[in-house]
Amino acid sequence: MSHETLQAPPLVQETAMAPPNSTAPSGQDRPPSTEYSWSDSPLVTPVSLDPEEWNALYVVFFLAECNGSKVHLVHVRSYSDSAEKKKNFLEAVDNFAKNLKVKYEFHQIESGKDVAGVEDISRAIVQKSEEVNAEAVVMVANREAFFRELFGRISDRVVRSSSKKVILVETPSRGLKLPSAPKKILIPILREDPKPDPFIIASALTSSASTPNVEVIVIRVVPMPPTIPLDAMEVADILRSEEQDFSLKISTYIQGLGRFFSPRMVAVRQVGEEVASFAKDNKVDLIILQGDRSSGGYRSFTRSEKYSIVSKAHCITLVVYS
Repeated sequence: MSHETLQAPPLVQETAMAPPNSTAPSGQDRPPSTEYSWSDSPLVTPVSLDPEEWNALYVVFFLAECNGSKVHLVHVRSYSDSAEKKKNFLEAVDNFAKNLKVKYEFHQIESGKDVAGVEDISRAIVQKSEEVNAEAVVMVANREAFFRELFGRISDRVVRSSSKKVILVETPSRGLKLPSAPKKILIPILREDPKPDPFIIASALTSSASTPNVEVIVIRVVPMPPTIPLDAMEVADILRSEEQDFSLKISTYIQGLGRFFSPRMVAVRQVGEEVASFAKDNKVDLIILQGDRSSGGYRSFTRSEKYSIVSKAHCITLVVYS
């Protein structure tokens, strides 16, 4: 029988922040006024005509609706493809695109093989994104076999070789669907400064009239050494020392995007387990994480704190590589 060490729950501290139309801090503390947005350049999404890809399709079409972009769907055809499967898939996509009033184009690229290879598919995705000068590539990144994950998923190859932004839709289990009207979105900020893209994506996914009351929670994750109890005065002092700076940084996104983000300070011991637990306890529907292209690829990512969040999350996570 295995014995698990009981972990104390993460210490959460709400940060005080005014709503977006209130007066910003005065003097030197006033954050600079900046507008954050993506261009209306096209968005590219690879498809293999499987239902599992609908989570990525929801994300890319809602982003396109918000930005006024055209969506380019890229399918690398294998000889084994079914004409009936393609017809049904495209009919569903067409209906969805019409409802959102988003233009799209379907590109079929011949692989010349019974089953298209990893290199064929990743190269086609990158080439099409360069050809149309895409703002971003949005693609699913389901859990794959150990051998594939060890030597690089298709999505990992695209992240490494593309010069464009890449959004990976990480799904913890097959069949899990992104809610059409999410109630809560979580943006965890680890050791880095908050970057714009997760905030821009969260705003775009909640800009529709069908999602008027979404709460976007932004947490500053503060790892603590095991020798300090999470409820100790020292922890509270550390959180307070970082709180003002974090609040000021988040306020720039509130002003620049015109939507409220709820900032919190969270002290943890085990980053992945406790951030995932925070998400589950708060009934979060979607997590948005900033990825790091300089970390050395997917094999390095699997050893990172951010991957520990992705691997333990109960919900879908968007990992954004800017």
